[in-house]
Amino acid sequence: MSGFFGASARLRKLLACLAAGVAMLACGGGGGVDIGGTGNDGTYANGPISGFGSVIVNGLRFDDSTARVQDADGATVSSSNLKLGMVVDVDAGKLSTDGLSASASLIRVGNALVGPAEALQPSLGQFSVLGLVVRVGVDTVFDQTLPNGFASMTVGQVLRVHGLVDSATLGLRATRIEPAGAVAEYRASGVVRTLDAGQRTFAIGTGHFSYAGAASVPPDLANGKLVQLRIALGADGAGRSVVSSFGAALAPPTERREAEVRGLIDAYTNATNFRLNGVSVNAGAASFPDGTGGVLLGAR
Repeated sequence: MSGFFGASARLRKLLACLAAGVAMLACGGGGGVDIGGTGNDGTYANGPISGFGSVIVNGLRFDDSTARVQDADGATVSSSNLKLGMVVDVDAGKLSTDGLSASASLIRVGNALVGPAEALQPSLGQFSVLGLVVRVGVDTVFDQTLPNGFASMTVGQVLRVHGLVDSATLGLRATRIEPAGAVAEYRASGVVRTLDAGQRTFAIGTGHFSYAGAASVPPDLANGKLVQLRIALGADGAGRSVVSSFGAALAPPTERREAEVRGLIDAYTNATNFRLNGVSVNAGAASFPDGTGGVLLGAR
């Protein structure tokens, strides 16, 4: 990620928005994205889908007419599977001269939380799934099969929730909610805490999980790690959700001249070293015209 924050006036402006707490637009990549240095002319974006007529992510319009679309497991699916509020990764070509559009080559749908709804609290705008608190906001998209939003949901109904991991509140901020129907397994994503490697248990949010028989356990599993989980339908004798396997996280973007990520800070060391939607950000060389007060765990 060397040198990217000084790459262009456009990116400096985006970072200023971050510092002011107006809108979270940043750049990064777990594998290291070099913006404005040796990166190619392609574009990367991560965030919720906010519109169609092309696919709109973070205010950028991506032509998906020739794009390959993948689900969270990497399987190729039709572009008709893309819905408002889904959090996606987009690999695309060079931005247009006005900086507002590009042609997408690959669109990847992020992992969603799948499980039965619990503790519905419409007055607080929240409910739980597998112990993770899901917060609903004015920008949350409800599927058309839930015409009355919260009022259409019932306890025990299996839902698919797309959203942004919120480590500050130990849950998820929903960007889209839809019925999941009959499923063979549940799913969850979140940041590991209270890991007990001996008992092979940990917590995500307020939910407790056992991975005693899980496949594909990450060798670097530790507190603070963002994980994707496949979960059996039944709990163990202690009431913990049973992890059947750890899913593969989305691959970090390759080097790009333009990259934008919109979401929540899900890990925070300080204002110059944090993680956004699972993407590590090094802001050591950045300027903050409005100060760093808005750069906090859970900030959008």
